[in-house]
Amino acid sequence: MSQKRWRDTLKWAWEQALIDAYYDYRWHQVLDPLAAAVRRWEADELDHVELARAAMRIHKGVSHRLPHTHQAKD
Repeated sequence: MSQKRWRDTLKWAWEQALIDAYYDYRWHQVLDPLAAAVRRWEADELDHVELARAAMRIHKGVSHRLPHTHQAKD
C-alpha cells in the first residue's frame, strides 16, 4: 500500500491518535512540575533561585523521560 493510501486508513488514524496521546502524556509528565513551580513562584512561594533549580532538574530529566522527539512525526 502506498504511503498516501496508508495515511488515509482508519488504522493509521487510530495509530496516530495513540501516538499523539502518548506524546501529550509524556510532555505533561515533564512540564507539569515546571508549571507548578512557576505558579508557586508567581505566588511568591519560591524565589528565582528555587525556580531556576526546578527548571534545571526538569531540563536534566527531559532526555530520560521523553520519547525521541527529534524524529520527524508526519
